[in-house]
Amino acid sequence: KDPQDKNSLIPDPEAARVVGEIFQWYTQGMGKGAIAGRLNQAGEPNPTAYKARQGSNYRRPGGASDGLWSAATVGRILQNPVYAGTLVQGRQRVVSYKVHQTVEVPREGWYVVEGTHPPIVPPALFRRAQDLARRDTRRAPGRGEVHLFAGLLRCADCGKAMSRKTARNLAYYTCSTY
Repeated sequence: KDPQDKNSLIPDPEAARVVGEIFQWYTQGMGKGAIAGRLNQAGEPNPTAYKARQGSNYRRPGGASDGLWSAATVGRILQNPVYAGTLVQGRQRVVSYKVHQTVEVPREGWYVVEGTHPPIVPPALFRRAQDLARRDTRRAPGRGEVHLFAGLLRCADCGKAMSRKTARNLAYYTCSTY
């Protein structure tokens, strides 16, 4: 938050650099687990550890943070529209003021306002990451790159994803439900 205007957000340069790298690496074909490993190897603190180092009074639910990145943390960053300059509120609501239980609100009930603050990630790069996340981009064991047809081939009968098989140096695709 901006110290002069608490209703305004300003980017943190160090965190913005890490978020920008995450989006760049992901759109270049690197997986979430590989990104987490790269950040851990570089010694970058995860968001919880970074907030603690900055002196924030932030407490996350669950156990204490070990400061390491995970694929889930990278995935949450890639899905968060705040990095593209869009503010989303009202994702959850409290059931009752007496019971502090929260429930998820359907997407139609969210409050979405675009352009509320300067984006850390260009909107086009954010949309590209969202398109990639919708595709099935899992890699075969031992393969470093995503295959050209990953997430694109579907069975004409059932609509399920096709699986790549190899036999005698020939590749073919088959439905995994047959």
